[in-house]
Amino acid sequence: MEAGSPKDSRCGECLADPPAFERSRVPLRYQPPISDLISRFKYHRGLSEGQLLGQLLARHVQATAPDVQLLLPMPLHPGRLRERGYNQAAELARVLSRTTGIPWSSTLLRRTKAAPTQREANKRERRQNVRRAFVCASVACCSRECR
Repeated sequence: MEAGSPKDSRCGECLADPPAFERSRVPLRYQPPISDLISRFKYHRGLSEGQLLGQLLARHVQATAPDVQLLLPMPLHPGRLRERGYNQAAELARVLSRTTGIPWSSTLLRRTKAAPTQREANKRERRQNVRRAFVCASVACCSRECR
């Protein structure tokens, strides 16, 4: 939820089971043509679509989140990385970093277990799939809560 927005703008699900974060930003609506760009980028090796998405995200970050200090793309399990050929989150972080000057790291977070695809999973299944799936490679990276 954006700072300054009314608390009652949360959906019923978020009111009943609040998320573990204070604020989120939605830079792009997941609808055509953005949903098409994301699909081509993620599932069809659309690196040029990733460049465009990264530039759009960079504009949003520069305008709404000037205090961002580090970009940490979520790592893929090595098997999934071999299957896809590249980590889409890392590609977006690379474009965001180059465009905004915000540093990024592909080594501070590490994937510790494989998980089924999240695409068809419900909220509970998604949480279970990623439980203990990531570790910080550096104590300086983050607090104990993430381990």
